[in-house]
Amino acid sequence: MKRWAAIAAMLLGLLGVAVAPAYADPINAPNSLTFPITCDGTTYTVVGVPGRGQWTPALATDGNTVLIPFAFDVTFTDLVTGESFSNVVTKQAASHLPVVDCTFTIETIDLETGHAVRIEGTAAGFVVPRGG
Repeated sequence: MKRWAAIAAMLLGLLGVAVAPAYADPINAPNSLTFPITCDGTTYTVVGVPGRGQWTPALATDGNTVLIPFAFDVTFTDLVTGESFSNVVTKQAASHLPVVDCTFTIETIDLETGHAVRIEGTAAGFVVPRGG
């Protein structure tokens, strides 16, 4: 169970990506994970960097869009054992912007076990153009 808690923490960290300064490219950061997320019919490619916090905005790699989350419902499945773990986290939305509903599915390798894992779920948040 500790392994799943660690995976849950890692994914929430991955989904809440730090918006780095322009001189730092999160795509090239160690242990980064780039994955698609679809919000209200628009698919973005975002980059996740572990350890940056679950509520930090996600930076779209193909434009100047920032995804700002306030809720996640995530299921982690070990594709070798079939073991599954779900996690729901929310906070109060603190913006007057329109809310978007997002979905994602990520298949990757658990570095601790070497097993293939599927991480899928939903997120709610805001989509804004990044200032620059």
